[in-house]
Amino acid sequence: MARTIGSTSFVRVSLRELNRTLKENATVPVNRRYVEGLNLQCQPFKASKETLAKLIKEGADAPEAAPAPISIKTISFDE
Repeated sequence: MARTIGSTSFVRVSLRELNRTLKENATVPVNRRYVEGLNLQCQPFKASKETLAKLIKEGADAPEAAPAPISIKTISFDE
């Protein structure tokens, strides 16, 4: 299927909007050249409707990761 004349493959979304919508541990599909320009580590994947649907579900619907438990060490100064 050919693209419609004047259509684009890229859009701009603010990081604030992504943070509002996605969970903290979400993975976000990003243009490879953009990632390379920022010198970021990434995981390549084949884009398909199924793959993108899975990423969206994992990013928006996944439960929040439980915070790490806090450990407290007490010291007694009584001798």
